[in-house]
Amino acid sequence: MNDVQLVIAPQSEATQAAINSITALQRRGETVQAKAKAQQLAQQFPQCIAALFLNYQLMLAEQAYGDAGSYLAQALALQPEHPVLWLSNAQLVLANYAYAAAVDYADKAVTLYQGNNMSFLFAAAKIMMQAEQPARAMPIFQRMLVIEPANLQVMHQLALCHFFLNKVSQASELLNSVIAKSPANAGAIHLRSALQTYTQQHNHIAALQQLVDSGAASHPAVYFALAKELEDIHEYDQSFTVLKKAAALMRKTLNYNEAAELASINGIIAATTDLAIAAPTEQGSGPIFIVGMPRTGTTLVERILTQHDDVCSVGEFSLFPQLLSTMANEYLAQHKDSVANLHEAALRLDYAELGRRYMTAVTAASDGSARTIDKLPVNFLYCGFIKKALPTAKIIHLRRNAMDSCYAIFKTLFINAYAFSYDLDELANYYAVYRKMMTHWHSVMPGHILDVQYEDLVTDATETAKHVTQWCGMTFKPELLDFHKADVASTTASAAQVRKPIYTSSVDKWRNVETQLAALKVKLQQAGVEV
Repeated sequence: MNDVQLVIAPQSEATQAAINSITALQRRGETVQAKAKAQQLAQQFPQCIAALFLNYQLMLAEQAYGDAGSYLAQALALQPEHPVLWLSNAQLVLANYAYAAAVDYADKAVTLYQGNNMSFLFAAAKIMMQAEQPARAMPIFQRMLVIEPANLQVMHQLALCHFFLNKVSQASELLNSVIAKSPANAGAIHLRSALQTYTQQHNHIAALQQLVDSGAASHPAVYFALAKELEDIHEYDQSFTVLKKAAALMRKTLNYNEAAELASINGIIAATTDLAIAAPTEQGSGPIFIVGMPRTGTTLVERILTQHDDVCSVGEFSLFPQLLSTMANEYLAQHKDSVANLHEAALRLDYAELGRRYMTAVTAASDGSARTIDKLPVNFLYCGFIKKALPTAKIIHLRRNAMDSCYAIFKTLFINAYAFSYDLDELANYYAVYRKMMTHWHSVMPGHILDVQYEDLVTDATETAKHVTQWCGMTFKPELLDFHKADVASTTASAAQVRKPIYTSSVDKWRNVETQLAALKVKLQQAGVEV
């Protein structure tokens, strides 16, 4: 476990020397020899925790999770109260998407650990955050603040927990403390801007403008924060000027190959023109996938559906595209002589096995809930593959006015996602191919995807929600629309919005900067997109 500097001590000088030798082999890249010697060591000293843990680490490095788990289980059987072993167990099961177990194991590790090692505690809290359990991470960060009261990183992370849990005043207090000590702290500044809608009387615009003008803060996040607060007070022209600067700065940090991205999407379309989608051989409630572009209401629909007691969301679950890619690459490697490319390989792999692997992981991630929701917007690329692997799956596609959609995307600072979103030309090109892709899927498998219009959802929530729940084979209840009252964390870019009752103020919001978006509008129209 590289990020936790706690030692599992060998039982003798001999085992220590052997471990040092194996570690040296690993550092030199001689992994085969390192694995062989480590296995010999574990066989020679089966009671040695350090030898077992070393084998666990070597197996984990090669993503041999089953073997890694076996070594770790042996070590835990010998020393069941060792916090490092429990934290390692948490990290291992998290890698296999067993979120509930990961959180429980990390919690046990923290309970057993009575020391002050910040790396250990941060690793445990990170597991809670990755499992989308900020409420479980919060007491760990609070414990860390007792150890290091002035640690700005911990204060920021604790503020993030409060934000995800809709504890705005607590988050604000912590962020203000961070910014007071570190005035150009871009992460804290950006998070603070998202806490609420600011007013003429209450905002941070003057201070942010001074930071930008003086050059003291050049991070894109500061510009995004300033643009957001300017928009809040209806200074739309100023906001957009700052926003363009923010996006340009962010774009410079990214290695985005637009040509390759668009070619890949068009390649999927070309390869799946004759995709055969069989009717489900069994009826029943399959997993629910919510897809579309970001900022189109995907989180809103997710929140409505998860008000049902037997429905659990696994959030923006990246597993399906990962499994599809892994299995397609495996097939291509095994059939190099008969398969031309990855797209062709994706059509020939074992879809029943893909579905089994996905359901095993999603069941673990949801702790066995009856219905699951996978809300990864970019799964729109894989709708046909989803239906082949999971015939009973329900796919809900969120649509939104093209201009509102693009404007909302352009305004958002995403974390490690949507590289196309920081240049208006690239955004228009991607949006056009997204629409092309969804038209394609409707043509290939008519009746298998439910389109939900964002504007319908916010103007007639009851009827739209009834239609969605019926599509999913669920019963509509009026209390489903009380999602904003639910005491459940939200960790998406829409975390602040889903804490409010459904509102219509975002409809036609792009018209506030219609002049600035004129070129985007023309480009979309030229691509055949209705605006």
